[in-house]
Amino acid sequence: MVHSRGWRGFLLGSEAAYAWKSRHGIYYLRCVIPEALRPLFGHRRELRRSLGTDSRRAAVRRARAYRVDIDKLMDQWSDPAPEWRVQ
Repeated sequence: MVHSRGWRGFLLGSEAAYAWKSRHGIYYLRCVIPEALRPLFGHRRELRRSLGTDSRRAAVRRARAYRVDIDKLMDQWSDPAPEWRVQ
């Protein structure tokens, strides 16, 4: 993928998440929102978050940590509500 502004990014273990460096030198995380969950996010297709660093090494560490948190939330929201049984 080539952007006209000199896109520089790298994948984070899946095609659904990657980090890229902005033209200002700061890394950002991008995560695709599954279509079933988009209504919960105002029909947005992706989440973006600044990683607050210009260091690739720090960006990878922070992106992985954020990705774990995001995956946990998406797993919780995508599972159907538990059935409550009276015993």
